[in-house]
Amino acid sequence: MRFDKQSFWSLISSPEIKSITIPIIQRAYTQGGRGGDEVVRSKGQRFVTRLVAALRGEPLLLDFIYGSLSGGVMSPLDGQQRLTTLFLLHWYVARREGKLDAAVSGTLRKFAYETRVSARDFCAQLSMCDIPSEAWRGTLSATIRNQRWFMLSWLADPSVESMLGMLDMIDAAMSGDTATYWDALTGDVGRCPVTFCFTSLEEMGLTDDLYIKMNARGLELTPFEKFKAAFNSKVDKCGWDAGKAVTATFAHRIDTVWTDLFWGICEQPHLTDRHIQHFVAAMAMNYYAKSYRPESREQAEQHIQQLAGDATTVNPDDFTEDAYAYLTACLDAYVPHGDADGGAAAWEMSDGQRFLNLAYKDKMAYPDYVLLFAQTEYLMRQGQRTDGDDRWDRACDDWQRVVNNIVRNSTIDSPATFVAAITLVGELAEGCGDIYPWLATHTVNARHAGKQVRQEILKARIIVADDANREAIHATEDTAFCQGDIGFPLYCIGCDAPGNFDRDRLQKLQEIIASDLDPDAPVTDDFKRALLTVGGNDYYNVWGSWSYNFGCAKRWLLDYNEDLYDCFASNDYWRTYLRDLLLQRMEMSYAGIADSYAIPDGMPRWKAKLIKGKSKIDGATYILIPDDQSYCLLSWQQRPKWDDQVKKVK
Repeated sequence: MRFDKQSFWSLISSPEIKSITIPIIQRAYTQGGRGGDEVVRSKGQRFVTRLVAALRGEPLLLDFIYGSLSGGVMSPLDGQQRLTTLFLLHWYVARREGKLDAAVSGTLRKFAYETRVSARDFCAQLSMCDIPSEAWRGTLSATIRNQRWFMLSWLADPSVESMLGMLDMIDAAMSGDTATYWDALTGDVGRCPVTFCFTSLEEMGLTDDLYIKMNARGLELTPFEKFKAAFNSKVDKCGWDAGKAVTATFAHRIDTVWTDLFWGICEQPHLTDRHIQHFVAAMAMNYYAKSYRPESREQAEQHIQQLAGDATTVNPDDFTEDAYAYLTACLDAYVPHGDADGGAAAWEMSDGQRFLNLAYKDKMAYPDYVLLFAQTEYLMRQGQRTDGDDRWDRACDDWQRVVNNIVRNSTIDSPATFVAAITLVGELAEGCGDIYPWLATHTVNARHAGKQVRQEILKARIIVADDANREAIHATEDTAFCQGDIGFPLYCIGCDAPGNFDRDRLQKLQEIIASDLDPDAPVTDDFKRALLTVGGNDYYNVWGSWSYNFGCAKRWLLDYNEDLYDCFASNDYWRTYLRDLLLQRMEMSYAGIADSYAIPDGMPRWKAKLIKGKSKIDGATYILIPDDQSYCLLSWQQRPKWDDQVKKVK
């Protein structure tokens, strides 16, 4: 095995190196500090002290650095922290000594991060940024944050935050130093004050995928490898696998069938460990919720919040023997066996996205965890799909639909609401093998999403009464306007019980909703004209304010169709306006409704003109109306100030 003594500059400027790229499998840069962690910060400070001492005459040979070299891209697998600090030191010295010309910037730009786009872009911009000392405002990091190229969103990236902290450390350590160091840093390696020994995995006869299995020669275990080792130790100590065959133990399955499950469907196999850890954390959250007791509420919610915020914080203490049994059962539910298709491909959402892929997200939201819980419950209770099992397919589709409807139309944004949702889905899972008959005949005790659950029960009873109703209900649920909540369409057709369900009317209404009420489309002028004909001819009063610039009431003509759902379909008072209009729409177009409308006596002339189209609305979204109703002002912005920003209709 050959180790080459290198300096940062000799490595990055080598013709063989197109770039030094921190791979996505690496953790965030931390040597510049991590939040308020003083231990991490003091460690970084000690490293800076050693580097500055090296510049001033005490040469420093750093530990070995390993990397994979492929296609001219060197990916450090051990040494990320040191290389990043050296990159920052070289930029600082080059800027301070006026050496940051195009050539130097071009070389520094060969250092990149793949972990996050924000870290990559920050390093690229910093490499080209030459800030004269006289232009500083406060600390170096504050000055950088005030540069036009700096994106405030980058502050959410822990690597960027830490790099800024490190630059401040370097600046403080070199404050008042007038010596020059650039030539020494970039000159002959033998005279460079800071060097290290470098070798590639190819020289060691290794490959990247073997890296995650190693804990020797300085190679670092992934967070999940560390968790796995600690968890294995706890399982052995507690005797949870006592009496099991070797192939049934956690130690065996976590390195074989369970890893193969994630590896086989992960688009980026090198992230397999991270995704397994995310799944394990999700199951820990689920068990905290399943075993929730009021007397331990605060502790359980703290654990759930921590795991939801950072899956890598999952640890063996999150598992009791029962929780361990639940975790292994959940993992086994996804493992293909016999002639089954396997859990990973068993339940697909409407867009073809496998449910298990929820565990691959870098950041899952509480609703995602509930969906994953529901998927897992189904597989554990119903087993895996076999070829040609139509009953399994239909039961799975129905269960998926009911759960999606509930999750979409309820609030799940905290540990408390997550526990409530898990409790509800756990209760419903008793009937997941045939959910509609179960809902039609059982009382649901869980209190989460009460309104949507009552609607699911009504729909279930309608479908059980006549399965031919299923298609009309599902088609209405699937419209972008309803997204699972068809309370408003059922209200429109006067259905509050299975006995007064009119399938034909719902189908007609569904077609209108699908064609006319795309939430992302603007409300048309003809729709607004027609809506002015129903109720009290005053739908614009759904929202009100006052225009001080024009001294009159300001009302809303609507903007996008999604406003119809928020302000009309889900509002007990205004929903009658939208209902009456859509029922008329079954017979004629919106323009036809407005054109055939008989203007009542006493209606202001401006309103009659708008209804009949004699004065065009022209996409206006606001309307200003004086107390005497003698005219109106159409506006295309919420706060018009000048006469040329409104259109007057008398």
